[in-house]
Order: sequence, then structure tokens, then C-alpha cells
Amino acid sequence: MAILHRIQRLLRADAHAALDALEEPDALLKQAVREMQESLDLEGAAFDRNRQALAVAEKRISALKEELGQAEKDLALALQQGAEELCRKCIARKLALAKRLKLLQRRSRDLDETCRRQCEQIEKRRGQLEEILDRARTQAWVSDESSSLGLAQGILRMREDQVWGGDRPARAEVSQEEIELEWIRLRSDHHKGGER
Repeated sequence: MAILHRIQRLLRADAHAALDALEEPDALLKQAVREMQESLDLEGAAFDRNRQALAVAEKRISALKEELGQAEKDLALALQQGAEELCRKCIARKLALAKRLKLLQRRSRDLDETCRRQCEQIEKRRGQLEEILDRARTQAWVSDESSSLGLAQGILRMREDQVWGGDRPARAEVSQEEIELEWIRLRSDHHKGGER
């Protein structure tokens, strides 16, 4: 049994040696560089999309904060006038906006963290690619034309002037109980403020 196993290993080693002799290091290196570049291009495109989605989320957060401020002013006015039904509607709008704002802020934080991780990963791979190209140049495996740093440049180009639509956050639903509780809090605060 041991003799057969050793013969198999010897034949396998001879086959691997023959394949190694057939493979061209130059062709393998060029293929590895192409694959790394394609991978970097895909990662760069995903990074660009996430950065653009983050910019859109930040704009939406700003707009929602303005809407929330207006909803609070409307609620204060309705409360001052004693318009109970209008107060409930303003409360519903305010709570829905607050929930939507919270969802968007969470999405913005997640996108920011994703972009940070993607940027680190791209920089790491970019460094690896440049290191491979430098080694290849010093070993003269790659001609001057194909070893230019053009393969590794432009990976992190940002297209900040383009705006990507991104996903809309889920619609924030407000329950009747939440409206009633907020109405009671506001009425209580309003009465406390009037007693002073």
C-alpha cells in the first residue's frame, strides 16, 4: 500500500511539474492583474453608488427636519387655538415625520459605515495591485506599456455631482394610541404652562 501511495505522489508531482513548465509567468501575472482590476472596478462602482445614496439620504434628512419643524409650529398654533381635531392631525403628521427621520438617520449611519469599510478595502486592494505591478516591473515580467499605473489609477473617482435615487425609507405608520398619548402630553404641558 505504501509503495502504491508513493508512486501516485511521484506521478502527481511529475504532472504538476509539467504543467508548471507549460504555464507562462507573464501570462499568469497579466491575468491576475486584469482580475484584480475588474474586482477593483466593481468595488469602486459599488462605493460610488453608496456615496451617492448617502448624499441623497443627507438631503432628505435635512428636508425632513424642516418639515418636522413646520409640523411642530402648526401643532403649537392648533394647540393655542384649542382646535382638538386639528391638533390630532398635526400630531399624526409630526410623529410620522419623526419616525421617518429616525429611519433615514439610521440608513445614513449604515451607509456611512459601509462607505468607510469599502474605502478601506479598495485602498488595501489598490496597494496590493500597485505592489504586484512594482514587483513585475522590477522582475521585467511585464513590458513598460502594460505595467503603467493606469491600471490602478482612477479607482476611487468620485462622481459627487451625480445624484443617485437610492431606496426610499419605509413609510412610517403612526398608531392612534401614539396620537392620543402625544395629545394628552401636549394638553398637559399646555395647561401647566398656563397655570404659571
